[in-house]
Amino acid sequence: MTEVQAIECPVCGYIIYSRARHDFRHCECGVCFIDGGFDCLRYGGPDLKEIRTHTLEVPLTRQELYDDWNHAQDKYGKIAPCGQPLSSADWASSPSLPSSTCAEPQS
Repeated sequence: MTEVQAIECPVCGYIIYSRARHDFRHCECGVCFIDGGFDCLRYGGPDLKEIRTHTLEVPLTRQELYDDWNHAQDKYGKIAPCGQPLSSADWASSPSLPSSTCAEPQS
């Protein structure tokens, strides 16, 4: 299990986290971003007060997360809001959060 810092987009509801230092990720609608992985986390969007932050436990090692980013597999790093389908077949097969499960982030 690896603890990751994540943000939730106030517009599309996606929860995103960065898997590596240079893993710059946008939410599904492109309003929010997160970057820096475990080294120097930064995030942003039009109004920082509206972005919710979360600490999540991901059932993977840091190396597995890094490899996912480094090999452009993109199975991890985005979690669809409850009730919405994941937009990629890779995310649907992700062991970190099945597509039929709602995200219950820890605050």
